[in-house]
Amino acid sequence: MNIPEPIALVVLDIAKSVFQVHAADCEGKPVSRRKLKREEVEPFFRALPPCQIGLEACPGSIAGPGLSGASATT
Repeated sequence: MNIPEPIALVVLDIAKSVFQVHAADCEGKPVSRRKLKREEVEPFFRALPPCQIGLEACPGSIAGPGLSGASATT
């Protein structure tokens, strides 16, 4: 997998089947944007150099399936 250098931060926008990955250098400039299928996520992260990783999810994904009316906080 072709990973651009240098990467300081990677943000993974999680979804059900397709994930959006954004990578930035230490100055915050974008160095990579790509869509990954579920089976491509682990190999992508294994190939990365050490860096910070952030996850982004919509509020509905926190509650889980079948809990759309329930609150995610207690």
